[in-house]
Amino acid sequence: MGTSAFDDQYLSRLFDDPSKSGGNQLIVTSRIVGYHVAPLAGQFAHYTIRPMDMEHMKDFVDYWFFRVHQRILDTFNLSLINQEENHASNSCLMSFICSVAFSQLEDSSLPTQRILLDEGNINSMSSLWSTKRSSISIRELIQIFSNIASYIHGNSSSESLSKNFNTKDHIRDIEHQACEFVQIIREDVGILAARGESLYGFLHLTFQEYFTCLKLINIETTKQEKEQTYTSSLQNKIQFIAQSVRYRTNDPHFQVPIALALGKISSSWCQKNFVNFCYEFIKEQDEYDSLLPLGAYMLIKCGNDLVNYPSHDVLFNALDRLIIAAGQHKWSIVCSFLFDQIIISLRKFRHDIVSLWIIKLLSQFYQHDIQTISALCHLIEGKPQEFENIKWLNQSSCAMLQFLSILDNENNEFAIDRLLVKIAFSNHHLLPVNPSSFKGFFLDEEIELNSISIILFSIIISLYGGLKRDGSDIVFDVFHTYPE
Repeated sequence: MGTSAFDDQYLSRLFDDPSKSGGNQLIVTSRIVGYHVAPLAGQFAHYTIRPMDMEHMKDFVDYWFFRVHQRILDTFNLSLINQEENHASNSCLMSFICSVAFSQLEDSSLPTQRILLDEGNINSMSSLWSTKRSSISIRELIQIFSNIASYIHGNSSSESLSKNFNTKDHIRDIEHQACEFVQIIREDVGILAARGESLYGFLHLTFQEYFTCLKLINIETTKQEKEQTYTSSLQNKIQFIAQSVRYRTNDPHFQVPIALALGKISSSWCQKNFVNFCYEFIKEQDEYDSLLPLGAYMLIKCGNDLVNYPSHDVLFNALDRLIIAAGQHKWSIVCSFLFDQIIISLRKFRHDIVSLWIIKLLSQFYQHDIQTISALCHLIEGKPQEFENIKWLNQSSCAMLQFLSILDNENNEFAIDRLLVKIAFSNHHLLPVNPSSFKGFFLDEEIELNSISIILFSIIISLYGGLKRDGSDIVFDVFHTYPE
């Protein structure tokens, strides 16, 4: 152990006494091991931190790993990625994420869309594969992985693949792919791993979901599909892929692969083909689709996974389908959680997109019934004490709502009126002032509130609102009145 200034008895007398007020207060820490052999001299009060019991140790380790994990997320900007994936939960996957991050240009962050991050990981692994001089090309490797992932994801709850094939069809193809598969296992790419005797699986669920996504949108994986590709038009290809993806929308196990597939299509297809795909994907398939338009629901729900948005017309069409179904089947009563999911998704869109859709829907009110407008109001209103959705409105949309309030009645639970109350309470500037309205009259005449009788005042509040919160008090303010 080394020495310090505190070990000098002469110098130690010149130091302040930490026990007295004033002067410098010092905290010196040391490990217990070896300290008592050569302790510091001087006017110190010694304290020993209480030893941790097993519960304290567990809490410390959990908290330490939590902080390290959070630092990793912050360093690589992973907090913007869907945390359900938990990309940083696997050390092998995390090492590839680090490789992708360090290969980024200076001051550039990791991509926020899952499909781009997963592609970066796979490309990093592919570069490792290319150094092995394998007879299997990267394209063939990805195709094999896609077939394996699709099989496991769709047919096995254990997320593993047995090497024992019982089918007698296409024996040669199966044997050939089995040989390639064994070679891949031997090469140890870092994607597949043994799960047990004659069982193999993907090292991380993220890999399996990514390759399943590629299988969903790849129509050239079998001879039959290749023949269809060569003889069919581009539009038929788009329809085929849209139907392939739509076929899996009812399977909760395929929610992530579908989101990745939509992200992949949005990033790699031209805008025109992407738009055509979206129209095919969201169009009504059967009578059950009117209850919940699954294609439209998935497109909006996966908005955060899209690298590029489709046209506004596509998004507005999808949202129209959802809000019409919500009005017809009273989602606000029977399945309000769907509203919650749509609200969460819309908050990830740009504000101007949602605002433009609301204005478009309200301006075409003659094409919709009061149930549709009411469903829109329920969506914007959100939960009690929640005002975040009001940001989607502007004076134009609020003026339309005031005009449509004449359609309000008990059958739609006065949905428009309730929304106007919330707007007046949270942001009264959105409500335009009409000189011929009650608010305009009240402001022009500068009527003293004290001159209004209690009974008349109660009637005004019940008809026009006008209450606002002022600290802990609720007061009347004419600017918060509605409707016009």
